[in-house]
Amino acid sequence: MVYEQDYILRIIGMWGQAIRRALESLRLGHEAEALDLTEHAIGLALDTDPSLALRLTPGGLVAYLGIGGAIDSRRAQMLADALDARARVLLAMGRDTEADLDYRRADVVREAAGIEATDWVSELLEDAGGEAADPSAQGE
Repeated sequence: MVYEQDYILRIIGMWGQAIRRALESLRLGHEAEALDLTEHAIGLALDTDPSLALRLTPGGLVAYLGIGGAIDSRRAQMLADALDARARVLLAMGRDTEADLDYRRADVVREAAGIEATDWVSELLEDAGGEAADPSAQGE
């Protein structure tokens, strides 16, 4: 049990580090690096190759999360937050269609897990002095 808790805490720490580095890279204009880091965070949240998650529809992603029983809300939150961060990077890269899909995936995962969305990505970017992409401003 202790080893399992240590493993979970280590994964959460690595996930947090990947997200922080991704947002810093985005703030510095290094979008490709930021994209790689957000995809790494998605892989950590799912404990699998992130390319698998990125090929799934929003509903397919929820089904994948629910394999073997109920959806783990902590894992779902990590995945949804990583998808939100990836969507921000994609917006900065001008890849709006892909960003929209990641936002939908994040929303569906949160809904299935019964968790609330927060806009912590914008808050972190603004606190660091960077411009935060506003998802509601898409298409303007």
